[in-house]
Amino acid sequence: MHDKKGFKFFSFSNIFSDRSNPDRLFNLIIASPSDKFVNEISYQLEKITENELPVEIGTLFELKNFRLIHNSNLQLPLTIMTESPILLRIPLSKFIDESLDSAPHKYAYWRSSHPVNLFISSLESNLKKKYADFTGRSVDGRIFESFEFKKQVSTKILIGEHWVPVIGTLWRFTFAKAVKRELQTFTLDCGLGERNSFGFGFVNPWRQKQVN
Repeated sequence: MHDKKGFKFFSFSNIFSDRSNPDRLFNLIIASPSDKFVNEISYQLEKITENELPVEIGTLFELKNFRLIHNSNLQLPLTIMTESPILLRIPLSKFIDESLDSAPHKYAYWRSSHPVNLFISSLESNLKKKYADFTGRSVDGRIFESFEFKKQVSTKILIGEHWVPVIGTLWRFTFAKAVKRELQTFTLDCGLGERNSFGFGFVNPWRQKQVN
């Protein structure tokens, strides 16, 4: 699935830890709309825990446990927060029409100096294509009711034998009320933007903290 062409239909979070935990356990979330994919991952993780096999992610880890996270208690419409940067490439032809900046390639990564409407329209278009490819159903109209830019980051990804610099951004989005539950949960599972199989565009539900 990771090597297939086109959309990969899975995403994963950064490795994170709970600093208040004295054991300093590390966590990783893997998400996919494919039950087959989730069941296969669960089966492999169960074998790892039963046989106490080491897991190599840069260094060796012991897998303590795993569990399935269900989307049954979500309050719609969802507000989601990006937990890893969104990568979004804009075709240069469209990019030139909307911005005075230029780029020497066929596309340019969206950055905060570019028009926001160009980012949102391209992001929604990308998500609609993913959903249609996975389900066979099309989506019309706007997807996000509101959006808030948080931060721009620069990083590098390994493509082939070369490290390629990329620009990503962090956001908070709220779905439009008319967007169906299936598309909202699909977004949680697949992530937003491009290169989700590289760990980009992972999202989580966001809840406003209660103030006493």
